[in-house]
Amino acid sequence: MGNIVAIGGGFDIESAHRWKMARYLNSLTKKENPNFLLVPASGFDSYGTREIERHFALGCDVDILKISSDSQSDVARKIRWADIIYIPGGNSTYPIAAFRKREADKYLREVWEEKETVLSGKCAGAMFWFAESYDNDGIDDSFEFIKPLGFINYCMCPHFDSPEWMPFEQLAPTRELSSIAIDNGAAICFLGDNREIFNVSGKEKVYLFDKNQNYKKIDLTQDAEALRNL
Repeated sequence: MGNIVAIGGGFDIESAHRWKMARYLNSLTKKENPNFLLVPASGFDSYGTREIERHFALGCDVDILKISSDSQSDVARKIRWADIIYIPGGNSTYPIAAFRKREADKYLREVWEEKETVLSGKCAGAMFWFAESYDNDGIDDSFEFIKPLGFINYCMCPHFDSPEWMPFEQLAPTRELSSIAIDNGAAICFLGDNREIFNVSGKEKVYLFDKNQNYKKIDLTQDAEALRNL
């Protein structure tokens, strides 16, 4: 079983934070020169350029998956080639539909189940891996719940320490699933059978709203047993 690193957002203020995350992703592959695949969710912008440059500087072989224009065979080949697949922030609704249309979801599940590929993403990119997500891609940037690829059977909320995303706490008890809410600067990591929290300063939080405990809010950065039992 492979690995999923879901980043709540942030990592943009200080360059050192971005490098810290890049090194962490590389370390999970246990390879000196892993293959890094960027999947831009909202076009190949300057953020994507920096991510490619960063991983190249760390010794990765790098490539870009253009989900709308790459051939079907290239979609499969690039996903199977990668040791790290990274989806940055941006729009989520269109890319998720495109992934399904091009059967990229099938290839991603294949490498997740059969290899040790690191599937990663930030904010909208992190949503891809969950069964449900709280998203602001509705009309006029309104919030809504979407159904991403469903590798992890939780509802997910990014940017949880941002004021406009905090209302999720009142909405979590309305969901059929338990929920995971991730602060900026933090990530929850599903590493095979193990679970880890990654954060840049030690202060950023990840919370569980546990439906089996009447949606009790649990700080996963402090409750090792709850984290381990996800």
